[in-house]
Amino acid sequence: MTDAGGSAAIWLARPATRAQEGQLAQAMAATRAAEYQAVIAAAAAAPADPAARVSAVRRRIRNEFRSIQRRDYFPPAERDLAQAALQALAPPGAAGAPPVQPADQPGVPARQAEEEPA
Repeated sequence: MTDAGGSAAIWLARPATRAQEGQLAQAMAATRAAEYQAVIAAAAAAPADPAARVSAVRRRIRNEFRSIQRRDYFPPAERDLAQAALQALAPPGAAGAPPVQPADQPGVPARQAEEEPA
């Protein structure tokens, strides 16, 4: 960016009080909860027919779930419900469910948790 004559900056911000920090965390969790509810609803609406179209629907819902997980720093209970809904969508014997996020690393997206050595 600077090579092209532009400029770049990183701003770091922190809430002024613990109450503000709590409100921010609650707001973020509530937003993610609503997104997980949409995933749950989409999974419930997905047809049970094993046709190729259903496979595409499952893939789209799984991708949305993973996208939400990457932004989920304060996981609500709806995350586990969405995970269960996706696992229920997977055909028997298929590896179609998203990875389970380790319980000891809340807020770390599953992809990062898998890449870190245990």
